[in-house]
Amino acid sequence: MRPRWILLLALLVALAPGARAEVSPVQKLNQRMSRVRNGDLRFDAKVAEDLRALVADVRLIWAVEPEREAEIARALLDVAGAFADADATTGPGPASAAAVRDAAEEALRAHVDSDFATWLAREIIPAASQPLERRLAGCGS
Repeated sequence: MRPRWILLLALLVALAPGARAEVSPVQKLNQRMSRVRNGDLRFDAKVAEDLRALVADVRLIWAVEPEREAEIARALLDVAGAFADADATTGPGPASAAAVRDAAEEALRAHVDSDFATWLAREIIPAASQPLERRLAGCGS
């Protein structure tokens, strides 16, 4: 009888709220964008709204944790680059994509200063190791 008790207790501890590692909004944003790019997640109004909410969360994190600037800027550049061609005037799908892009670009513009511009110029734009969409978004920032 005792082994069942131990198993039940271990299961309860594993399912306790806080027992699992929390995934940060930056990681969630990167994961969602990866799924959208790979075609594993169909881009629609709901996904666009989720992405906009994650962009807002990431922007807040950048405000309170400036030491995460590079990580957050890369994620936002990826979002802005992925939807760079979105045209809000051609229908609801492209309008949703344009809104996500605009939110990412606005978050980036809020942090543009000489250090950020130098980082873009040295680390992102000329680096062939960076994704093309990220580099293109960096040119527009």
